Amino acid sequence: MQHWLLILSLVILTACNDAQEIPADNTNPIDDTPTETPPVETPPTTTTVDFESIQINVFDKFCTRCHSGMNASAGFRLDAANSYNNLYRIPSGQNGNFLRVSPGDPDNSYLIRKLEGNAGTRMPLGAAKLPQSTIDEIRQWITEGALDNRTFSKTGVASSFIFKSIWPADNTILNQSPENIHISFSREIDSSYLHNLSLTLIDEENNKKELDLQLSLDNPNSVISNLSDVQMNSGSYLIELKMDDDNPIRDTEGNTLKLADSVSVVESNFRIK
Repeated sequence: MQHWLLILSLVILTACNDAQEIPADNTNPIDDTPTETPPVETPPTTTTVDFESIQINVFDKFCTRCHSGMNASAGFRLDAANSYNNLYRIPSGQNGNFLRVSPGDPDNSYLIRKLEGNAGTRMPLGAAKLPQSTIDEIRQWITEGALDNRTFSKTGVASSFIFKSIWPADNTILNQSPENIHISFSREIDSSYLHNLSLTLIDEENNKKELDLQLSLDNPNSVISNLSDVQMNSGSYLIELKMDDDNPIRDTEGNTLKLADSVSVVESNFRIK
């Protein structure tokens, strides 16, 4: 009897051990808790976005079909030669409460509002909305100060001292009087020569008003004329910028300014609704 009890005990013990073995193919493991080491998190990296990239990949591809040349829509040119100076701290022609590009403030930059469709007709006109990732890159560029890396590149300055743009640009139609006239050059201006430039505003009745010029506090390559004390009504106006041929203005390196096509006068017509 004891012999048979011993045999039965051994059979039961063997069966219990077999039930706890892990099958060779591991199809039904006892413990399926992962044993992998958690991945190490890498710190996020910041992508540097520059104006040259935005010009090539956005403005040249999607905007210049309307915003270039003498017949640019609203006189707003976004070709490579004029885009930056028509954007940086320039009031919007549609809503003077906003700058087209307000450095460090993408939410209040009219360029972003137009691209996102938060200010009238969304741009680009008649085309699909730009991918949000592209708009976010432009936002980042503005947040980082909206610098023109093409001007301040390897050599540090542009190759020659030339006139770049005037705002209001030629053929611009404005909803309200501009607060400033903004004139941009390719290099930093020597303020001691600024009196050699004259700026005149002429209305439809040929009334002329000489305007004062001062260096822009935001951009050393620009001069502005404040129009807050100038009464302007609906109608057409002419801006006339002249340089004294015998006493030209110079940049901080002593280079003489070339206005445009070897002439000493630049004109821009605009209209206020």
